[in-house]
Amino acid sequence: MKKLIAILLTLSLVLVLFTGCKGGKYDDAKALFEDGKYAEAAKLFKSLGDYEDSKQMLSASNYALACEKLEAGEFDEALKLFTDLGDYEDSAAKIPACNYGKAASLMEASDYEGAIALFDKLGDYEDAAAQRALANAELQYQSYGEAIDLLCVEPFFANGGTENSLNCFVFSKESVLVKHVFFDGNGYQTSSENNLPYTVDDSSISMTLDDGSELVLPYTLSGDTIALGSGEYFSASQVDAALQGYWYCNEYSYNSFTGFSSSKYNAYFHDGTFEYEYATEAYGYNDGSYYYYGPYEDSYTLGLGRIESDIHNGSYFFFNIIDGEVKLMHFDHVYSKASSGMPGEDGYSF
Repeated sequence: MKKLIAILLTLSLVLVLFTGCKGGKYDDAKALFEDGKYAEAAKLFKSLGDYEDSKQMLSASNYALACEKLEAGEFDEALKLFTDLGDYEDSAAKIPACNYGKAASLMEASDYEGAIALFDKLGDYEDAAAQRALANAELQYQSYGEAIDLLCVEPFFANGGTENSLNCFVFSKESVLVKHVFFDGNGYQTSSENNLPYTVDDSSISMTLDDGSELVLPYTLSGDTIALGSGEYFSASQVDAALQGYWYCNEYSYNSFTGFSSSKYNAYFHDGTFEYEYATEAYGYNDGSYYYYGPYEDSYTLGLGRIESDIHNGSYFFFNIIDGEVKLMHFDHVYSKASSGMPGEDGYSF
């Protein structure tokens, strides 16, 4: 009996000592947690097993550690911790943030293929789709940087399907602005405008248009220039070169008060300067009478289908590609090239 009592007393003492030891460890783990030393706290809580709320505190420590690592950019470690935590707090929702952060870090390290793979997994998370497009553009640039740089130098233009419509293409490394414009009696109108991704290979540039159709543009490189299509696409510098010289147009209009009337326009492009004058048939006078306007003169640049200038009524002058040639336009009237200069005030007759 004495032996049994002695054994029980020994066991009780061991239990007290063991429990006291666990209590001390628990307090130490709590102190580490409160000091922000989550990794050390997690180790101690894990060693305590089911003691009090050690399991819950282990999850809390690992969660705080995962958040810390995510903030520090240690995305692989954070991802593993959040994955192991399962449905604890918002751990599952933090996993995309880890993948996004890692994808962004791969972008910075120029590992565009790795970044694309991760952005693909992220679907519509934040701006993953836009970042994927940027990564794809950078990857494409590694192979076709020379062609892309030349595409970005200036806009390109092609006929938009009618005499009065024009397609404009403005390339950047990441996308191409495709703008469809047209000219009518009200002036310059925009039909559609979209920024689209594009792909480049050894001989062509491809893009999917807004209507779902695929546009494939062959290209050729020659020195420091790039040519699109087979003569139907013009760069801004080619348009400007073709505009140089004299132009004329006879315009006819109808007014309910005055009936039909005629106007004669003449224009001149040279050395970055745009000049024009015109004469309008004088209603109610004898044949040969007219009103003269001009000459007007100012510098100009080329916009997306329009002549950009502070010249009087310059916003009514446009350009288009018609039958493979650059044409000057005034509203929806098409000009023709002239071999001589502007007639001047006394050079018109009706």
